[in-house]
Amino acid sequence: MEIFGLSRRGTYKDLINKKIGTLIVRVIYPAILSHCYHKVGKEEAIRLLYKLGEDIMDEYLKTKILKWDKKDFQGYVKDFLKFFYNSKGKIKKVNENLYHIIDDNCILCTDVKVEGLPFHYCLPYAGSINKLLKILVEREKIPKMKFYVDTIYSKSNEDPYCVHAIRLEEE
Repeated sequence: MEIFGLSRRGTYKDLINKKIGTLIVRVIYPAILSHCYHKVGKEEAIRLLYKLGEDIMDEYLKTKILKWDKKDFQGYVKDFLKFFYNSKGKIKKVNENLYHIIDDNCILCTDVKVEGLPFHYCLPYAGSINKLLKILVEREKIPKMKFYVDTIYSKSNEDPYCVHAIRLEEE
């Protein structure tokens, strides 16, 4: 049984730390987004947020030992999302070259809204997944292909859930 993403074996201290960390992200993150947008502009802010997600993946791989035993990229993506973003996001195959990751409880899309931010709060989520796919190709865990991950809907923009599109192209 899990409570707040922690197994029953976790301690109360783990639970409190998890809740405090999530609370801090939900309160401070919108202010960071606003500052970034006003300091560097829309395009650079989008690039930096995407890169933040890639950097998160790099750190994740330094601290978490992945079991490289999944048969497809979806298994790796689900493991990462559950571990880092505490997400139970669903992966839906739209067609042969397009997958959607649907998350109705994104920790980056907070209730605290900043007026005028012209981008999705959860762009780092997409950057993380993009970096994971690059690493899977490098380690020959999935077939070599071109891909791009983009956030197309987010709760921060009043959508009912966040959707990240994975577009695949065979090389």
